[in-house]
Amino acid sequence: MADKCDLCLLGLVILSSLLTGISGVKDHVFISSGENVHLSCNNALSDCKSKTTWIYYNRFRHSGTVALIELGIKNKDTERHERLSLESDCSLNIKNVTEEDYGLYTCRKYVNGQKQGPDVDVYLHVLHVSVSPKSSSSSSSSSSQTEISPGRSVTLSCQLYSDPGFSCDYRVRSEGVELLWVNQAGVDLKTDSRYQILSSSDQYHCIITLTTTLLNEDNNREWRCRLTHRNQLQTSVRYTVKYSVTVIVIVVAASFALLLLALILWVIRKKRADDEQGDSTTDDHETAQMEPLQLPHQYSDACTQWEQFYTLKFKMHVMDQILITMMKLKLNLLQGDLAERFDVSQSAVSRILSYWIDTMEEHTRVYIPWLPRETIRSTMPQCFKENFPNTTCIIDCSETTLQKAHNLDSRGESYSHYYSNNTLKYLVAIAPCGLIMFISPTYGGRCSDKFITQESGFLDYLQPGDEVMADRGFTIRDLLFEREVGDTVAPRRPTSPLTPWQCPSEELPHSPETTDNRVLSTAINSNSNLSKHLQKLHASTKLEANPVSVDTLEVSQAPPAKQQRLDFNRTVSQGQINKAIARYVVENMQPVSTVESPAFRQLVSMITCSGGTQQMGRKTFSNYLDKEYSKMESELKTTFEGLDYIATTADIWSVHNKSFLGMTAHWINTATPKRQKAALAYKRIKGRHTYDVIAAEIDHIHSLYGLSMKATATVTDNGSNFVKAFQMYLPESLSGDDDDEEDEEVTFTNVADVLDTSTEEGIVLPPNLRCASHTLNLISCSDVDKWLLSNPGTKGIYRSATAKCTALWSKASRSTLASELVGDLVGKKLLVPFSTRWNSFYDAVARIVEIPMTDLSTISNRLELKCIGEREFQFLREYCAIMKPLTVALDVLQGEENCYYGTLLPTIEVLMSKLLEIKEGLTIATGLMP
Repeated sequence: MADKCDLCLLGLVILSSLLTGISGVKDHVFISSGENVHLSCNNALSDCKSKTTWIYYNRFRHSGTVALIELGIKNKDTERHERLSLESDCSLNIKNVTEEDYGLYTCRKYVNGQKQGPDVDVYLHVLHVSVSPKSSSSSSSSSSQTEISPGRSVTLSCQLYSDPGFSCDYRVRSEGVELLWVNQAGVDLKTDSRYQILSSSDQYHCIITLTTTLLNEDNNREWRCRLTHRNQLQTSVRYTVKYSVTVIVIVVAASFALLLLALILWVIRKKRADDEQGDSTTDDHETAQMEPLQLPHQYSDACTQWEQFYTLKFKMHVMDQILITMMKLKLNLLQGDLAERFDVSQSAVSRILSYWIDTMEEHTRVYIPWLPRETIRSTMPQCFKENFPNTTCIIDCSETTLQKAHNLDSRGESYSHYYSNNTLKYLVAIAPCGLIMFISPTYGGRCSDKFITQESGFLDYLQPGDEVMADRGFTIRDLLFEREVGDTVAPRRPTSPLTPWQCPSEELPHSPETTDNRVLSTAINSNSNLSKHLQKLHASTKLEANPVSVDTLEVSQAPPAKQQRLDFNRTVSQGQINKAIARYVVENMQPVSTVESPAFRQLVSMITCSGGTQQMGRKTFSNYLDKEYSKMESELKTTFEGLDYIATTADIWSVHNKSFLGMTAHWINTATPKRQKAALAYKRIKGRHTYDVIAAEIDHIHSLYGLSMKATATVTDNGSNFVKAFQMYLPESLSGDDDDEEDEEVTFTNVADVLDTSTEEGIVLPPNLRCASHTLNLISCSDVDKWLLSNPGTKGIYRSATAKCTALWSKASRSTLASELVGDLVGKKLLVPFSTRWNSFYDAVARIVEIPMTDLSTISNRLELKCIGEREFQFLREYCAIMKPLTVALDVLQGEENCYYGTLLPTIEVLMSKLLEIKEGLTIATGLMP
């Protein structure tokens, strides 16, 4: 039995070797259309180029086989010979692969005219995407694009051109071949009901189609067709949708031109008819029957509907109504004049104008598009590219004179102080190329530019990174800063060197009180009151140019020095040198050994001293610092003796496993009066930071400077040890029964310590004020975190989003390769939050939100981390939008020079109003706002 098994096994081995020799080696290559492909031959022969032949076979396109390369020489009779090349290892390269290149490629080796070894068969599978309806800008590359309009239905067909030997169903069942449509983040579009995904196949090709209706937000959206083989990604084709602005502008211009031509023909026809009728024309013009105008067929149906409806509505032919509206818009004729011309009442003209202007605005507003950022950059003039390359739009407010209203309230709301007249005001935004992109609703002339910019909805079109060019009168920098948008002041027109104009003194009216001949000057392009006065009341007066003297030009052209030059020839005293060295070492926290550094000593030796420079050693410099400290301490005590009120601050921190206590003093200088400050102590704290230890140290420092009875309050953080220290040692005259008892902790005290009061006798602390900045920081960190975790609507998404962010931070901070990957893709490093650094968590999340979703997905895939989903990314964006006012308020309250006690309440009030404004625009993080 064993001998029979051995014989069977030997037979299988021989049969396998024979089959291998006949069929050769098989390989499958998957590629997207438009890319370059490399087909390997696995040829180990030397000088294989002259011994290799590549044969192509596709039974649906050729009756037989075609030799593409024969013994290293390309066959130029084929259509694609220019795209073929043979490499040194005998592999075949095909450039710009098309869907017609799929099929079987066979590599054969010949030596001395004899075939050597088995054939190498390479099956090339090509993935291609086509669009319906077709666009002139579509291509067959791997990053295809189509330019069509929103609102249309589009169908993308992704087809796999495979080896004709097997059907598509066989490849799906046996080989695990699968086609998928995914978005930029890699999410399967079958989960979105907006897209209709249909899988089908013909005799041998696999097809999957995506059908959807394009929306406005689909501009620049990318869809991908993925090909997987046994759950491994083989290739993919990207397809991007771009909306064509040029086509829209051409269609609109052609439509308006055609309509205008029809109006002109109608006016001519009506004029001829009136001339023929003469005096026989009836007075009842409103009910006159007119021969219908022969318009093009695309307008005939619309005009018929207009005549049937609007003629009954206003008892006037629709073309007359349009003509009245056009004449009003073009010539700005009075309504009484129009009523006289068309023989109707003035109220009818008013109603016609009101209706048709609203109707035209409703139907033509779509022809004012907000261009995508790529279109703005591509159509930008050269002067903008050189000077203002990031400009998105140019804005300005325009005013139109308005007939004075009878109502006093309406008259007051429309009165413009700039034009001294009643006006309507509106905001206009244009692209750098000159195309109008935004027109706001009309406001009264009394409204400011900032108010119209904020209320008109213009800011909703801006995206982070945009830049708006406006006049100096637009004080909207704070509005743009909230949306991370830059602002640019529009440059003024260049003026002549003879800019001032002067009116001759003999032609100016003189005041009876003055007898001097004064000369009034103003700039040529100035809008000053003097310039307007000269134009209105002295228009006939000849103005003279005031020449600028050469001496004045020479003086004005010499700019002041921006940087002070070092003069080493100036002599200073030894005491000034020592003070400068001490200030440099102390303020920059340099080691004392700096004074013995050779480079530092060489620098100091270059300073000229009257008696010769004497440099201090390390020990001498230490003694000098001690003397200066004692001197400063005595000067502070002398200063504090003349003060009646002073405030102090205290804080404890740990660094390098050591604890330190720092205290500062703040007071008002009675002579200036200005706020001044000084550091009182910076000392080491050993042992536990209990309330009694803290109280003893603070009382000791107050007693050292004589501040025990002068300190009005001590500001600390919200630590329980600080709070309890001031509660326990506050004088009874200042303590009250209405203290907040929520912060007290249950502690266990030894009875012996209570009876032994010798160590605590005499300790008296001033009232305690808790730092508002620290309280606000606790709200932005601890309280917000607790609120999000306790709310069922935000608990899950907050945990998942922060967990993925934490994984990114951890990976990027611990791995140099991960950090370099993020830097190469984004150009910035990820910020890692620290619990002791305020606003660090917000800054870290904001840095992630700045990265596009596609780059985030790439980073996560390369680092083998879970990708942040679209919903989680939107939550992080809304989280940053909510937390940004908090961080700004923290920065304001942390100011050392410009933050005062009166800054607190206005900052909190503005913070509350900002948060209420943000609450209305939230979609996911609604649970973050109470």
